[in-house]
Amino acid sequence: MPLYISEISPTEIRGTLGSVNQLFICIGILAALVAGLPLAGNPLWWRSMFGIAMIPSVLLALGMAFSPENPRWLYQQGKISQAEMSIKTLFGKEKVVEVMNDLSAASQGSSEPEAGWFDLFSSRYWKVVSVGAALFLFQQLTGINAVVLYSASVFRSVGIASDVAASALVGASNVFGTTIASSLMDKQGRKSLLMTSFAGMAASMLLLSLSLTWTVSV
Repeated sequence: MPLYISEISPTEIRGTLGSVNQLFICIGILAALVAGLPLAGNPLWWRSMFGIAMIPSVLLALGMAFSPENPRWLYQQGKISQAEMSIKTLFGKEKVVEVMNDLSAASQGSSEPEAGWFDLFSSRYWKVVSVGAALFLFQQLTGINAVVLYSASVFRSVGIASDVAASALVGASNVFGTTIASSLMDKQGRKSLLMTSFAGMAASMLLLSLSLTWTVSV
């Protein structure tokens, strides 16, 4: 889905639209957590939750069935008329010539052959691969998954009895942070947002680790 969105998005709003996808994922997670609140009174409510989850799945499948194909991919496959129809559906008839010219210029400027899996380990791409792998690696090594996993226990220790409500608070924080990032994506740039967010993650994990060593005096 993120790849499809980036391929059909205009350059000037590509970052925002890509982050909107993540925003609605966070909203969906929050909605799922809120939908789990009746579990406290009805232990069998999880069966109803599975049924509810079928609704957005069906809507997504139907929506993609009516969505236009990626114009760039159609152009690369030589399906020019279909690419023009897709552009007309996405951007309007007045944008067909402009976008087709952009696709033509992009294809002429890209004469390199497609890279295979083994090319990822070549000296030519090692910097790009290293940066991409390091971003995902260090993001996971911050321990956010453990924080989310034990968030219910942390909230319970401060008096919040409902585990689902505690998880919903985490989900709401996730939505709040993603909303801010989405609004700044095309204004601040990716690198500055990454640096700011990683600095915030480091400070948060430092405070969390220190808080676990503090003793509460009653």
